[in-house]
Amino acid sequence: DEYETADDAVNAARFHQQCLLVMDKDPETWYDYARFCMRAGQLGRAEQALRQVLALLPGHHAALMALTALHLTLGELENAEVYAREAQLAEPEAAGPWLLLAFLYEDMDNEHELLKSEWEYKRLMSISGEALFMDMGVKLLDLSMGALAARCMKAEPRSVEVLLCLARGCMLEKALEEARAHLEAVAAMSVEDPRVMEMSGHVRYQQGDMEGAEEAYQQAVAYASEEAGVSLQVYLRLGEVYARRGKHDEARRLYLAACDDFPCRSTWQGLGIAYYALGMMSQAEDAFTEANRHDYLNPTVWGWLALTSLEQEREDVAVQALDQAYQHNLTDPELLSKIGCKYIAMGIFKNAEDPLRKALQFDGGVAVRSCLAEALVKQHNLDAAKNVLQSGLDASTLPADRITLLQELIKVAKANGEEDQVIALGLKMETVVAEQKDNAQGAHEEDDSTVNEVTLEE
Repeated sequence: DEYETADDAVNAARFHQQCLLVMDKDPETWYDYARFCMRAGQLGRAEQALRQVLALLPGHHAALMALTALHLTLGELENAEVYAREAQLAEPEAAGPWLLLAFLYEDMDNEHELLKSEWEYKRLMSISGEALFMDMGVKLLDLSMGALAARCMKAEPRSVEVLLCLARGCMLEKALEEARAHLEAVAAMSVEDPRVMEMSGHVRYQQGDMEGAEEAYQQAVAYASEEAGVSLQVYLRLGEVYARRGKHDEARRLYLAACDDFPCRSTWQGLGIAYYALGMMSQAEDAFTEANRHDYLNPTVWGWLALTSLEQEREDVAVQALDQAYQHNLTDPELLSKIGCKYIAMGIFKNAEDPLRKALQFDGGVAVRSCLAEALVKQHNLDAAKNVLQSGLDASTLPADRITLLQELIKVAKANGEEDQVIALGLKMETVVAEQKDNAQGAHEEDDSTVNEVTLEE
C-alpha cells in the first residue's frame, strides 16, 4: 500500500476503509485491513477485523494464525490456544499451528504439551519439507510481531536471510542498536545486498541520523539490480532526507526517476515539492496536478496546488484548491502556515487568517502565532492578535519563545496606544531575559564542573 509505505497511516486507513465500503462481504478485504491494523499497532481493531473474517469464512487459516499470534503476543494464552487449535483443525497437515502451540506451552510451563507440539511440527516438517521457522518468522514479521518472529529465528543457523529477519524484528521492537548489530554482521560477510543498505538507512532514519541515512540509501540505490530495482520506500525516504538537508536538486533528480518506476501520488508530490523549493513554480504545479490525478481526495496535494497558484498570483485558482484541501481535512501545519504567510506577503490579510488558525490547531508554535497576530493586526483586530499571543505566552515554558511572544505583544500594545501595557510587558521581558542568562550560566558552570571531575579522575 502506497500510503503505508509513505508512513501516512491516516490515508492508509482511509484507503482500507474505502475498500471495506465496496467489498464488506469479502473476507480477504477484511483480512488485508486486519494485517494493516496489526502493522499499525492497533491490535484491538485488528482482532475485530479478524473476527469478521471468520464470520464471513469460518476456518480461514491465515486469520486463525494471526489471532493466535496476536493473543500470544498479548500474553492471553488461553485465547491463543483456542485459535491455534482451530487453525490445526482447519489445516491438519500444516506445521505452523503446532509451532505456535509449542511457544504457547513453553510460556505456560506445560512440558507434556510442549513436547507433544514439538514432535508434531517436526513430523509435519519432515513430510512437507517446509522451512518452518523461516517461513513462520517472515509471516510474523509481516504482521509486525517482531518478538515472536525472533523466537522462530532462534532455531535457524545464522545466515544473511536470518540476520536480515532478526534486524527487521529488532526494528519493529524499536531495538535499533541491536538491529544495527545484525546488519553489521551481514556486512561483515562481504555481501553487497541492497536490502542491507536499505535497512541500515531505515535504522539511521529512525534514529534521526539523516546524514547516515542518506549515505545508506544512496548505497542501496547503487547496489539495486535491474530486476529488483529501488523500492518505493527508499525513493520516498531518500527524497525526504534530501529535502531536510536542503539538497533540493538531488531530490528533484531522484523523484524524476521515482515517477518513472512508481508513478503514484507520493512520488509526484515529492517531485512537486522539490520543484517548489527550487522556485520552479510551473513545473511544481504540473507535478502536483499529476499527483492530484492519482489521488483526487488527498488534502495535502490540494494544499500544495493552492500554494503554487498563489506563488503565480492566481488567487482565484488558489481559493478553489484551498477549499478542496479544507473539504478533505488538511491537517499539515507547516503547509497551512506556508499558505497563510504567502497571503500575508501578498497583502491579502483576511485570507491569511483562516489557514493560520487551522495551522494553530495542530501546531501551537511561536512562528504560527506570530504570523496570525500579524494578519490580525493588519486588519486592525488588535484584541484578537493580543489574545493569540497571550494564550501562547501563558502556555510557553521556553525562555526564547516567551521573549519572542513578549516582543510581539509589545508591538500590539504600541499599535493600540497602551503605554502602561508596553512598560509592563517590557519589565516582564527583562525578567525572562535575566532568567535565560542565569540558566545559560548555570549550564556553563555545570559543564565546567564535569570537565574538572574528569580531569581529577585522570
